[in-house]
Amino acid sequence: MLKNKYQEKIGWWREKTRNPTFAAVAGAIAGVFFTVLAGMFTSAGHMYLVHDVITYDSISDYIQVAMVSQGLVDEKILSLSNPQEQIEMIAQILHQNGKGEKEIQNSLQQFLVSLGRDEPMVVSCSQDELLDELAVVSTEFLEQASENKQMREKLDEYKTKQMAILSEPKLHILGEEVESSWKDYMATIDGATFYSEGLLNSFLSEPIQYQDGAIYYGKDIPERVNVISAGLYYDGLALDVYDENSHFFMGNTEYSSGIVARAYISDTIRIACGENYSHIEFLLGHVDNTRTGRGKLRVSYLENGKSIEAEAVELSDGIPKTKYSIPIHNTSTVTIEFSAVGTDFGLADIYLVK
Repeated sequence: MLKNKYQEKIGWWREKTRNPTFAAVAGAIAGVFFTVLAGMFTSAGHMYLVHDVITYDSISDYIQVAMVSQGLVDEKILSLSNPQEQIEMIAQILHQNGKGEKEIQNSLQQFLVSLGRDEPMVVSCSQDELLDELAVVSTEFLEQASENKQMREKLDEYKTKQMAILSEPKLHILGEEVESSWKDYMATIDGATFYSEGLLNSFLSEPIQYQDGAIYYGKDIPERVNVISAGLYYDGLALDVYDENSHFFMGNTEYSSGIVARAYISDTIRIACGENYSHIEFLLGHVDNTRTGRGKLRVSYLENGKSIEAEAVELSDGIPKTKYSIPIHNTSTVTIEFSAVGTDFGLADIYLVK
């Protein structure tokens, strides 16, 4: 929108400069303005690019030196709200006083070259093309001013943030010094220490993940897992394991997943928990249509290398089918000691629960 407005001004100016009766006063104004500005952008015969020397906000200072201080325009021009309006007033002064096209064209060429435009390209331009290029320069100044404002705002935002000190100390994992190629994996912010997610995931048993505003540890581990169908059990060869291929009955209900201790069988079965689950759940009962007798169930878990008893149940053929949920405290291994004398007892629907 700003560019269109300025191009309208340039079009008006271009039309007026086709009048061959321009007076010499305008030529003096244009010549002094562009020549002095060009001198400000050069030093010791070397030219500086515009982004190294001039900014949109400093154009008014150059107008003051080039024109106001030399009496070519009234100092009231500096009271205008922005450099864009000041340049437009200068254009009006050029129109009002008049000037030969050739001298204006030469001044425009000097000005554009001083701003870093390619000299051979500028010299080859017609007056119309030079005026178009001047409109482009004006737009670039506005864009640069906007970018500078955004950069200042971003810098002010950065100043309010906390600073982190990154480091890569020696690693000792489970008592062993570990060589690592990780860089800057520890950050210290206001005395608090933070560790890289990638570093932690390199040795933790389950990955840490950040997703949808939440931190997950072991996100891919299911909330409940069937011990039998997942194949998490081992040992217990004397016990009958049901894995959907056959079934047994307890309390007039059919079950196809579980463990049965037959009459006069005693054995131990172990379950690999991977330190991922807090409870073990199952149904315990007397197997239907088997003889009278007794038995025992003992559930324990491993903690710091020691076996901790979590549940012990004395069994008889008259016990009702009962559901158990036993804390196992994210152990690595659960042990089930299961025995039957004279009859059969069963565990059905055995689940590990997070």
